Amino acid sequence: MNLSMSEQLMHSTVRIEVLNGAGQIQSTGTGFFFLYSIKGENNVPVLVTNKHVVRDAKLGRLVFTIATEGNIPKYGETFSYIIQDFEKSFIFHPDDNVDLCIMPMFPVIEDARARHNKNLFTISLDESIIPSTEQVRNLSALEDVIMVGYPNGLWDEANNLPIIRRGITAVHPKFDYNHKTDIVVDIASFPGSSGSPICIFNQGSYASGDGIIIGSRFLLLGILYAGPQQTAIGEIQTVTIPTSVVPIARTNVMMNLGYAVKSRRLLDFKSILEPLVN
Repeated sequence: MNLSMSEQLMHSTVRIEVLNGAGQIQSTGTGFFFLYSIKGENNVPVLVTNKHVVRDAKLGRLVFTIATEGNIPKYGETFSYIIQDFEKSFIFHPDDNVDLCIMPMFPVIEDARARHNKNLFTISLDESIIPSTEQVRNLSALEDVIMVGYPNGLWDEANNLPIIRRGITAVHPKFDYNHKTDIVVDIASFPGSSGSPICIFNQGSYASGDGIIIGSRFLLLGILYAGPQQTAIGEIQTVTIPTSVVPIARTNVMMNLGYAVKSRRLLDFKSILEPLVN
C-alpha cells in the first residue's frame, strides 16, 4: 500500500489528551512526529508539540492507529497509550519565548510493541523539509499553507484522522514577526490546534518569482502555538430590576489568524539530543 504525500501528512500527527486523576479529558492538543538526524543518520524520532499543551500535565494519552506487520494502517483500530508524569516526558525548548517541546518516541514505540503487542503506525516529518534561509527568502509573501491537527479536539474518531485546514501566509515568512522567530498565517485557529504543523504543500506545480515550476513542493514552515482574539460584548437585559447595574457578557472570538514558531527552531534541540544518542 503506497500512501500519497497528502495521506502521509495525515498520519504525521497524533491527538494529545491531557487527563485528570479520574481519567477524564481536561484538554486536547496536537502533536506531530519528527525524525532528527544525529551523527549522520535519521535515527531519533520525537513527538513535537507546544509547551503550554503539556505544562503541569500529570497524565496524558496519545491515540495511535495500529499498523500491520507490513506497516499498513488498520483504519478503525486504535491504541490509546497512557503516559504518567506527562509533562516530565518532554524536553522543553531552552528559550522561554519559544513555545516548543519534544518527547523521544523510541520508549513509547518499544513499550507498545513489547508490553502491549501493538505496532504503532506513524509517519515522521524530518529535517529535509525545514526550509533553508535561501528557500524562505525566495518564497512569495502570499503562499498557500495547510495546517493539520485537532481544532477544538475534533477529528475523524472512527478512522483516527486529523482535520486539514487551508490558509495563506499573512506576513512574508522571511520576516521575524515582531522580533520573534514567528510566522503569521491567515487560517482558522482554535484551541486543540496548538502544536499543529503548518506546511506549504504543492502538488504538480507551484508559482515562483520566475513563473510556474512543474513539480511538487513540501516545506514545514512552522508550528502553531497561538492566535489573537477580539472581545465580543453582548448586553444581557435585566427586566425585573431595571435600576440595577446591567451585566455585560464578554466572549473571546478568534480572528482566524495564527502565530507559529518557525520550523528552524526545531533544530535547536539537536545539541540536547546528541549526548542522549549512544
